[in-house]
Amino acid sequence: MYERTDEEIISNAPVELTFGDKAFYVPPLPIAKGSEWNLRVNKVLGLSADQLEAARKRLIGNGNENPTQGQTQLEAMRVAVEDVQAGSERSDVLKILDLVCEYAPALLDRTIIGGLATTAQICLAFVRLYYIENPTNVLRRLREVNVFRK
Repeated sequence: MYERTDEEIISNAPVELTFGDKAFYVPPLPIAKGSEWNLRVNKVLGLSADQLEAARKRLIGNGNENPTQGQTQLEAMRVAVEDVQAGSERSDVLKILDLVCEYAPALLDRTIIGGLATTAQICLAFVRLYYIENPTNVLRRLREVNVFRK
């Protein structure tokens, strides 16, 4: 799992993505743009009920007795990306490449990234961007201190 430190989150530090042998530094999106990107991700890589249920069972099997909806979605997304990396349809990799480049189009030109990146690099970049927009470690800590009271 890729989790950012408190210092990285507070300073709004960019995430380093490597394609080929070149490093790109991409800052987190403001909340409105991040929400738009998350909606696009869900539309493009929509998860089925079966995938979500399998992810929930996997989390329970790994010791998380009561996984949240967010944790379940994140686990299902992680497995979906691993499936792409393991050899799914080439068009799936290109969809993930599109999502990575859509995150920061001014910094990540699809033609350049597509010419540099391996499948593994594209998938890793997607996972890192997804974790920036879905910071499970932060949400978990907020729940632990009971911030979300009814």
